[in-house]
Amino acid sequence: MRTNNSKPRMTVNKLGEFLTASPKKQRSILTALKYPGENKFRFTGYNEARRAIKNYLLNGCDNQILLDCIIALEAKDEDEKDNFTDSSIEALTKVLESDKLDVEGFTYLPYEGDNPKLNIRGVEVSVYPDFIFHSESRGNEFTGAGKIHLSKDGYFGEEGGKYITTMIYSFVENHVDLADRSIKHSNCISYDVFTDSIADCPRSIARRWQNIEAGCENITAIWDSI
Repeated sequence: MRTNNSKPRMTVNKLGEFLTASPKKQRSILTALKYPGENKFRFTGYNEARRAIKNYLLNGCDNQILLDCIIALEAKDEDEKDNFTDSSIEALTKVLESDKLDVEGFTYLPYEGDNPKLNIRGVEVSVYPDFIFHSESRGNEFTGAGKIHLSKDGYFGEEGGKYITTMIYSFVENHVDLADRSIKHSNCISYDVFTDSIADCPRSIARRWQNIEAGCENITAIWDSI
């Protein structure tokens, strides 16, 4: 018997993909989420690359961290490699060549909180930031958070990035200790590795929240039929 998730739950990145996907792709996304045991590597295949990119950012964009991971991936025996090995090397190389992430005056910090979920119209959404993003401007201190997106076949475009960062903003607002800092929309970011593109949270988010909620209502409505 197929084991399944009885209630819809997904990551913020996967919801961003869903909201901008074709109906056929949406069905594929929900099937993979409902039956995770049959789709394990779709969710874990890039774990080594993700850890390396996070460590790279949290250690002042130290290229050696990425190079070491590339060397380790290339050194794997053929029976140790999987379908994601070459793609992981490609992803790490793209980050090495990128100038989008090493921004003067911005500080990457680890997110050390729990993983409270956003419940959006019956869908449990995991945000769990990859990093906290600090900046200063004119004597004011700002914060936000970011997610890394690693998927060759799940690109969600600029609009999907806006949906993701809208949810990141809500997560920071409700679940991150701001101390004396203010949330800044541009500090809530989504970085898509394979396209080397960054999206930040728009200042006007009401319409996007309506679309996010409508998408989640659709997911809830059809979940049992998947």
